[in-house]
Amino acid sequence: MCAIEGHLSVIMIPHVNRQEVYAGDMKDSIYNNEKEEGIKQIRDSPVNFFIPNMKKYPHFGSTFRKQVNLEQADCVFIPAYFYFQI
Repeated sequence: MCAIEGHLSVIMIPHVNRQEVYAGDMKDSIYNNEKEEGIKQIRDSPVNFFIPNMKKYPHFGSTFRKQVNLEQADCVFIPAYFYFQI
């Protein structure tokens, strides 16, 4: 992922934290897309990585998170199966 103009913040979480990011639990989430097939949403997380609701998602606090701040023309490699939000 690259920042072409301006700056960009990315939070990445490894796939081993699948349960802690509540992957696939998209019901009642602002990120829920009713038109998407179920298999696609299993890779998505309902948690806002930047401002997590710790009451609703208490296990999110135990995830290993890496935040990367990109400036113009910077790039970051996101490994396969990592969860990430921009």
